[in-house]
Amino acid sequence: MIDFYNFMTITNYNSKEVGLTSLVPEAFKLADRIARIGVEREAKLGSKVSCTKGCAACCSWLVRVSIPEALYLYERIFECEKHRRDKILGQFHKAREMLKENGLDEKINRDLIRKPGDVFYDYRLHLLSRRYLALRITCPFLEEKTCSIYSWRPITCRQYYVTSPAIQCINPFEKNVRRVSLAFNVADLLDRVAADLLNQPMRMIALPLAVNWAGAHKHLAKLQWPQRKLFAGFLKR
Repeated sequence: MIDFYNFMTITNYNSKEVGLTSLVPEAFKLADRIARIGVEREAKLGSKVSCTKGCAACCSWLVRVSIPEALYLYERIFECEKHRRDKILGQFHKAREMLKENGLDEKINRDLIRKPGDVFYDYRLHLLSRRYLALRITCPFLEEKTCSIYSWRPITCRQYYVTSPAIQCINPFEKNVRRVSLAFNVADLLDRVAADLLNQPMRMIALPLAVNWAGAHKHLAKLQWPQRKLFAGFLKR
């Protein structure tokens, strides 16, 4: 069981104004804590996590990021030294072109918007994920089968652990992948909080499209709310 009140009050939130990206480091901490609890529970049951550095079997999956994460990743990428930034942006461009060539770029943008009462979202996500995986698009952040941004990797990646053989993650639609069960999905929580603050439908962004999307919506990173109000979105969920 997660003690949300204790977790969210360890930081001295105040009335100063902050933006959406300030939510992300706290969401990372929460996601890591929930994942750790899940992994520890599996260990007590006699199951060992198969995930290891250099595996990369799941790094061709459709990874969704929330608006705050997309803006945060954009900022972090452009803080990198030029040679590293150019390399990462080149990988993003390559991934976007593959989506565009296969008619998935605009479709993903549309289908990852979740309006209230949208009962078909999970079904659309399943179909999108299958089509995306078939393209075998390598994660733009992957270098020599290792995550090059591990400390600021997306929440979806932080909360993915398996106890089945890692090789089965190459195609989870055909293999029986046993995921570590977690209390809840922090990425979806962050998505809901952002939607409430922006007064718009929930929407996720496919990772290969995140940099371009964030670049076109940089104004959202400038919006600010009182810190207490911003983080209250976590508490009330």
